[in-house]
Amino acid sequence: MESKAGCGPDPGPGIPSSPWRWHPRDVTAAAAACTVQLAVAGTVWFIVRATVTDDYDRPVAVLGPLCLLLLGPPAVAAAGLLQAVLLPLPAVAFADWSARRHGVPAWRPGVLAAMALGALWAVPCALLGAGFPAAWAWIAAGAVLPLLAVAYYRRREARRGSPYPGRSIWFHAFAQSALLVPAAVGVMAVATATGVLREYEPPEPTAARLTGAWEGPGEAVVRLDRGGRAAVTAVPDAIDGEPCDGTGTWSLDTSGHRDRVILDVKGCGSGAEWLISGTADRPELVLSVGDPDAGDLRIFVRAASGSLVADGRTGRLLPAPPGA
Repeated sequence: MESKAGCGPDPGPGIPSSPWRWHPRDVTAAAAACTVQLAVAGTVWFIVRATVTDDYDRPVAVLGPLCLLLLGPPAVAAAGLLQAVLLPLPAVAFADWSARRHGVPAWRPGVLAAMALGALWAVPCALLGAGFPAAWAWIAAGAVLPLLAVAYYRRREARRGSPYPGRSIWFHAFAQSALLVPAAVGVMAVATATGVLREYEPPEPTAARLTGAWEGPGEAVVRLDRGGRAAVTAVPDAIDGEPCDGTGTWSLDTSGHRDRVILDVKGCGSGAEWLISGTADRPELVLSVGDPDAGDLRIFVRAASGSLVADGRTGRLLPAPPGA
């Protein structure tokens, strides 16, 4: 029998009337749809991030693609189930319960429930730095495909006259992912080739533009003077990460595919390579501490005017105290 929702058959008498209990078919359909959209969205996000952000000249881990291939599908499926439990399934159950209890078209309370739950889950995203309206819109939009999938499999089950096998629903989801994920890769490749998605290009500043003071984590400061003189304060050693002070020399190396600053400071290592990153308007100096291929990155930015003061006793440059 068609429900008042106008978007799917009545779930049937076997479904509990409580909005807090879900039919196994609806759980499978919503989780499978969430898995498909997460696989596609994750692929697009990964490609965009790898294209437009700096990899700091680090090699790709040999086992990375293999681990992604083996662990990716079950991890995405688990994430899809979690997403289904957090948003579309409560919305579907509340819509069915409201339609039966109040005799209203089920799509109305379903939409309201999805919007309300989207707003609820957008709050922690906003606290983490994402804009609330954008987070709300994206989260609520993520419920559309699972809700449509639930309605679709309800109709299919009604036509069959028997329960729809959960393994068939998951087979459909994996088949769709096998088609849509490569399609997403192809679309992103075209976007990159045509310039719609621009690849990251590191800045190439001159030696004159690099002179001045650079601030890093904590009290770490690097000062690059004209004439090739350098001084560092609380800068980590590139080998063991221990902070050190000293004076020495610096030079700009443009011989490789990425420009670097070579810093020679007594007691802080000889020939430490600082990668030039950031943008042309906001360049950064990046030091890799420990393993060159997987060490900790310490990022230094140009010190703002008045952000550093000289210690009266030692002459070291230190971050200015608050309110100074």
